[in-house]
Amino acid sequence: MTMMFKGLNLTDAQKQQIRDIMKSQRENMKRPSLKNAARCTS
Repeated sequence: MTMMFKGLNLTDAQKQQIRDIMKSQRENMKRPSLKNAARCTS
């Protein structure tokens, strides 16, 4: 996850916001197919 932020120079608060967004998107993806969600979370 942190590799995505390299070179972006984000504050910790901004990184946390992005993490929260990614997490909620992953949770949304879990509903249709657990296999695809598992692949995305790793």
